[in-house]
Amino acid sequence: HPTPPPRPNRQQASLRAGPKLVNKLINRVLCLSIQLYLYLPSRKHQVPEKMAA
Repeated sequence: HPTPPPRPNRQQASLRAGPKLVNKLINRVLCLSIQLYLYLPSRKHQVPEKMAA
């Protein structure tokens, strides 16, 4: 029985493409979280100054 090569190849390709997409999502989340952590404290520090002024 000749084993069909496209099936395992497609499975391997999907398994390889999966982690890449996950890595892209993780990188985006990390970038967004870093931006939030950088912007939130600056806004928190600016708010009391504006309220006091």
